[in-house]
Amino acid sequence: MLSKENIEKINFNGLYSHEPDIKYRGELYSDNLYWCFNWIFIPKEIQYSDVKETYFKMIDTYYGDKGIELTNKNINEFTLIFDFNDVEEISKQASYDYNDEDVFHVAIGSGGWQYSSKYFINKGTKKNKDILIDRITSEIQGLESKLEYKKNQLIQVQNNEIDLKYVF
Repeated sequence: MLSKENIEKINFNGLYSHEPDIKYRGELYSDNLYWCFNWIFIPKEIQYSDVKETYFKMIDTYYGDKGIELTNKNINEFTLIFDFNDVEEISKQASYDYNDEDVFHVAIGSGGWQYSSKYFINKGTKKNKDILIDRITSEIQGLESKLEYKKNQLIQVQNNEIDLKYVF
């Protein structure tokens, strides 16, 4: 059972993390605590129909069906990552234009960290101008290199210096 004081600490719009811990997964998963578990949680209030008491759980985002019951002893083990009201989702590609410390990278969904992780920034966060300049400069250099290659290829075709089956 969770005290009223600790219930008031819970941000129900929040996303939380917890360090992987075998005590919550058991020996079956001791070799891979991330098996079907992200260790990223959304708090839920649960009322069981056969019991009059309300329980509070941190539900893991992997499937959304497994969780850890909150108690007065473990509530401080969870760390608030952000409040969904304060952030906006961005693409992985867009995340490169921000300072690393401004980007929240979290696993949400059954793809875990590898396939269904998402990126968020606090609303109003600005892109890093220096990072943008570096990225755009690099893209321009790549395009210029590709253009030079194509110009050389055109000259080779015009001068019959290359077998046409190798031209793409």
